[in-house]
Amino acid sequence: MNWIPVAIIAYFFGALSSVGDKFILNRIVTSPLVYTFYVGVLSAFAALLFPFDMVWSGMTQLLASLVVGMVFLFALLVLFSALKSGEASRVLPMVGGFTSVFVYLGSYAFLDERLTFMQLAALFFLVLGGIGIFIEPIEQADRRAWHNILMSVLAAFLFGIFYILIKYVFMHQPFLSGFIWTRLGSFVGALILLIPSANRELIFNSVRALNARAGGLFVANKILAGLAFLILNYAIYLGSATLINALQGVQYFFVLALSLLLSAKMPQLFEEKITQGIVIQKITAVSLIGIGLALLVV
Repeated sequence: MNWIPVAIIAYFFGALSSVGDKFILNRIVTSPLVYTFYVGVLSAFAALLFPFDMVWSGMTQLLASLVVGMVFLFALLVLFSALKSGEASRVLPMVGGFTSVFVYLGSYAFLDERLTFMQLAALFFLVLGGIGIFIEPIEQADRRAWHNILMSVLAAFLFGIFYILIKYVFMHQPFLSGFIWTRLGSFVGALILLIPSANRELIFNSVRALNARAGGLFVANKILAGLAFLILNYAIYLGSATLINALQGVQYFFVLALSLLLSAKMPQLFEEKITQGIVIQKITAVSLIGIGLALLVV
């Protein structure tokens, strides 16, 4: 099965979920730590898949899978912190672009993965285009923007570690089995967040304040995110972790389109700066992504 359409579908659902994350962080669950905790708790529902393809691959693989899940959750915590104060259309491409770089370096060093010249060229155009869609000029960046940049790079580094490790897990376990164990690792990460007393107070107070409508919206968005994550993991199982990460530029296009659409309805949440220069910048970036996609199928 070709992994390219599988990855594109995953990134479309991921874009929908990311826009939903921005809305929820601004209006419903305003603490990135609390939001991350909820995501980790919902990961426990992966245990419902146990009867389908659960395989015991040994204690080493179990521990590796749990660590992978915890790394993913803490990467989300850093990402949500950046997303809370920054624009989704800027934070997400920054994270995705640098994640691709970190994944490539890690795959080269630890997984003995080698890419052809055309694949390297595709990686270059996809990363360059993905970053170029939304990045503000350096001279216009204020202190908060620089904070978001640093948090985005840190999130990318953690996501890079995650993608390298998840590929290792899938090299030694069946897809569904590895997926279940890593999701349970995220649940363990959520329990770790409860250790500091200040975190427990913040989390438990937010649970009491969450109404049914807000909770339903959160659960629906996380189901969508879980579906995107499941499909993306299957794409990684089918193909190269490096190229699948680089293809994330497609998700930036979806995020941009959704943000522009929603900015007309909720400008206070999804406002996009549109000038002639920015439009030219983004059209150029989308073209670069198109070149990268074309090179993938050559």
